[in-house]
Amino acid sequence: MLYFILGLLAAINAQVLSFNLDAASWESARKLSSATFAVLLLVALLVGWIGWMLAGGRGAVPEDVPMEPVTTTATTWSGRASNLWIAVVAALPLAFVFVLDPIWALLMVVLAILLVIFAFARVDVGEGGVKISLGPLGFPRRSVAIEKITSAGAIDVKPLTYGGWGWRMRRGRRAYIIRGGPAIRIERANGVATVVTVDDAPTGAAVIDSLAKERRYG
Repeated sequence: MLYFILGLLAAINAQVLSFNLDAASWESARKLSSATFAVLLLVALLVGWIGWMLAGGRGAVPEDVPMEPVTTTATTWSGRASNLWIAVVAALPLAFVFVLDPIWALLMVVLAILLVIFAFARVDVGEGGVKISLGPLGFPRRSVAIEKITSAGAIDVKPLTYGGWGWRMRRGRRAYIIRGGPAIRIERANGVATVVTVDDAPTGAAVIDSLAKERRYG
């Protein structure tokens, strides 16, 4: 995402400069067309892809640091995580909405929505499975059935080892990184682990692990 944003800003600056080079004033500069906007996005996506590959792409495997397990007899659990810094950053693009062309204003709104989604997370655990809800409204959400879980544990997550904050994909991992620190790692029967940062992760992981073993072994 960082490489994408840097690439987008560089492409925008280049576009603004080229459109104003031969103009007598800024009023007479060429306007942004849909085709030019598409080219700028493609440039940004290319730079973002380069950053993705430099970080190891999907082949990069983060090193998870296990946390001390806990014991619990609970069969339900709920936990939350938030990152107010991301929420503050999400509000920044909105400050430019009223001074930009409509197409750029729309892009700023979309960027703000994407950022605020990963500022909040909630995890609900019960006999029906694990539900991960993102954003202040609890959407989008992801569910994992208990019968598809083999085990669960608590880990200490460093966001940069996953490539940053947000929804991350690495070899054998699908992660929802809201902030650094405690997280639940759910091992699934298909071999792909689901990681989500959440407060009181050791307790949540213990409940999930207990329910999964009870369902598996009776």
